[in-house]
Amino acid sequence: MHWTTHIITGANLGGALDNPALAGLLGYASHALLDAIPHHDPDREIGYVIDSMLGGLILLYLRKKDKYKQSPNLSSVLSGAFFSSMPDLELVVKIFGDVKAERFFFPTHNGEVQHRRISFWISLFLETSIVALSFFACRYFKNRKRLT
Repeated sequence: MHWTTHIITGANLGGALDNPALAGLLGYASHALLDAIPHHDPDREIGYVIDSMLGGLILLYLRKKDKYKQSPNLSSVLSGAFFSSMPDLELVVKIFGDVKAERFFFPTHNGEVQHRRISFWISLFLETSIVALSFFACRYFKNRKRLT
């Protein structure tokens, strides 16, 4: 799964919670769940670079946006985003050289948990749907909390 997808779904998960520790824990666990879903990984290093830049820009946006700065659960949003995307940081070494999958720590990166590879366009649709679903789930839980 793309780093950007992890960041956005983790941020939405954190947005539904008022507990940064729980947001981080569930965000980290969500990484494995999302990675197990069939998806398309970039074929070349440039794909990882572009994805990382986009994900980094989203994190900066979340941190700098006034709407989020004033939010009481900003720390939950950032914790969910950071910890859901953190396992992919070990993949950065792929940019600098050929690294065997067995050397990675995270189970979905070292081959212990496999995912089926699908086409780029189907993966893009699937990941966009996951992001949209996480956004609507976050809004639903936030509104539900407000009503109780």
